[in-house]
Amino acid sequence: MDIINCVEKISIIAANLFVCAGVFFAWRQWRLIKKEKKQSTIEFYNSIRKDFIDSLKNIDKKFPKGYDIYPDAIEGQDNLDIKYAITEYLSCMERFAVGINRKIYDIEVFKERSLK
Repeated sequence: MDIINCVEKISIIAANLFVCAGVFFAWRQWRLIKKEKKQSTIEFYNSIRKDFIDSLKNIDKKFPKGYDIYPDAIEGQDNLDIKYAITEYLSCMERFAVGINRKIYDIEVFKERSLK
């Protein structure tokens, strides 16, 4: 009966060690995924920024920061360039927003990047 108790104690110790190792590896994997998510957020933002930076500059010229843009302010043939700039910017942001909503990209990293 002594051998059975010894084997039982050893198996309990081994099981506890495997549980601890599993928790450690799960935590490590979670951190790696979080790091990759942040990296992919930065990379995607930088790639779409090239697409919308000119549009954003055009929008800022016509409507300085803090100025609300109303649809009637851009009506007419004279404002086709600003309509295009707004459409281009919103299209890029929509793609990014979908990724954020689906938890593909990190909203906090986006907030940090967009302030720069």
